[in-house]
Amino acid sequence: MARFTAPDLNTAAQAGVLILAVDDDPTNRSLLARQLGRIGFAVEFAENGQLAWEMLQSGHGRYGLLLTDCQMPVMDGYELATRIRESEGEWDTPLPIVALSASTLDGNGDKCFQVGMTDFLRKPASTKSLDQKLTEYLPVAADLRLLAEAPTTAPQAGRLNLSERGGGILDLSVLESIVGDDWGVISSTLKRFQVANNLDLNALDEALGADDAAGVGKITHRIKGATMAIGAKKLAGFAETIEKAGVGHDWQTIRATMPRFHAEMGHVNEFISNLGDRNG
Repeated sequence: MARFTAPDLNTAAQAGVLILAVDDDPTNRSLLARQLGRIGFAVEFAENGQLAWEMLQSGHGRYGLLLTDCQMPVMDGYELATRIRESEGEWDTPLPIVALSASTLDGNGDKCFQVGMTDFLRKPASTKSLDQKLTEYLPVAADLRLLAEAPTTAPQAGRLNLSERGGGILDLSVLESIVGDDWGVISSTLKRFQVANNLDLNALDEALGADDAAGVGKITHRIKGATMAIGAKKLAGFAETIEKAGVGHDWQTIRATMPRFHAEMGHVNEFISNLGDRNG
């Protein structure tokens, strides 16, 4: 698909079409920043709903659309959307709110619409679907972007395709749909995932040690979202099973699934750690 150059933040803010994106996971924020950069939309980020609410209050008229995760610490996307709708006056133009969520616990996104969100995208959203939604709800921002020049470098001869490079561990076509097919970008994205994921694994160990089932559910939800984004589908499946068990305080399922989760996590980490051996 075509690539665009985004206007600078001040230009977008003055036009009232700056996007505010909210996600507590650094991997997801990094991927979303790259996606929005590729399709030419200017964006600022918040790590949770409370920070986003404060940014919206202090930057009245600055933002034209909200992209938000649903499950986050401090304030989740549902409460954020509720506050926004309650604060809007009768004659105000409603702020478009598009949910981005990896959760399958809310069916087809009914809860998002119940709290006043405008639309819903399942993570990981492809760049094409994201472009379509943003162009629909923020056409002025789409008009402000400029068509980028096509890259002049030719593809590397004999370059392995993405399915081969995934080694049966990752479906790298998922990342390709988000960041493109540049192997250097894909590799650096996976390395950043690994750093952030190690922090989540430490937090998961603490929650398990404290017999905090709800905490286990919240942490594995975040891990699920990040692993889905990099195409680690088998690992994301184990994370989802543990997430649902955590919500239901089902310790039997949590303990039964954790060994398979850790084993698959080991395969993913080994693959990423050995990326240098797969270049060229």
